[in-house]
Amino acid sequence: MYGAMQGMANRPMADTMVKNALADYAAEHIDACDQIGAENAAVRLTDILREEEAMARFLEQKLPGTVSAALAAAN
Repeated sequence: MYGAMQGMANRPMADTMVKNALADYAAEHIDACDQIGAENAAVRLTDILREEEAMARFLEQKLPGTVSAALAAAN
């Protein structure tokens, strides 16, 4: 996937050395993000799960009133 993205990003440039340098630069940043992401993924995903569960509870509480109001407005 990265190769395809690199190919599209570099297509307008004619200089192979510049293309390769930009591709290497981008790849290093992607690798750095992957490393940081791997180390923090479990903690961050647990946080996201808790946020999503809280939003689901909030919506569950609000949904009956929202549906009732919509039905009343439709009549």
